[in-house]
Amino acid sequence: MKPKDVVDIITKSLESLIDKGMMVGYGVRTPKKWYIKEVKLTPIGRRLARKLLGEQQALPFKLSKGKK
Repeated sequence: MKPKDVVDIITKSLESLIDKGMMVGYGVRTPKKWYIKEVKLTPIGRRLARKLLGEQQALPFKLSKGKK
């Protein structure tokens, strides 16, 4: 996956959460695109985040130590 693809995925996810009213985004809008600089959770988003933190299952990731 290219770095540009990762940025596009994250941007679309943030825009989706903003559209649903769970986040507020601050940034610059051009005629074609939003450049999001900062986001904040709304009260609805905070409630949902707290609920999901209690329900979601933790994935068993193993943290690798840095290579020497």
